[in-house]
Amino acid sequence: MDIEQLLDATTDITFEFENAAGVKSSITAKVRTDSMTPGVLADISLASKNSDMDAMVAAISQFLVDWDLVYKGEPFEISSSNLRRIPLAFHMALVEAVSETWSGNEKRPSESQTGSARSAA
Repeated sequence: MDIEQLLDATTDITFEFENAAGVKSSITAKVRTDSMTPGVLADISLASKNSDMDAMVAAISQFLVDWDLVYKGEPFEISSSNLRRIPLAFHMALVEAVSETWSGNEKRPSESQTGSARSAA
C-alpha cells in the first residue's frame, strides 16, 4: 500500500458554530480522514480539560487541512498563531464535528485524495 493514500486522504465536514454574541454560522473544513486517531482525541480531551491552548493547537494541526473562515474579507489561514486566536468553544465544535464523522455518527461526506496544503505551522 502506498502510504500517501492513507496520509493524504481528506474529508470535507460542515458544522454549525454559535459565537458568544449568539450569531450562528455554518463552517466547512477539510480534514485528514485518517488522522483523527484515538491518540489525537485523547490529546484534545486532555488539552480541553487543562485549558492548554498550545496542546489544543498541536492536536488540531494534526488533522485540519483547510477551512472556509475569512477575516476582513481575506482567507483566515491555518497557522499556529491564528489557531490560538480562535476561542476554545470553536475548537471544541470543530473537534466534535470531526469526531462524529470519524466515528460514523454523521453521514460521511465524499473523500478526496487531494486537497489544500494549508496546514498549521
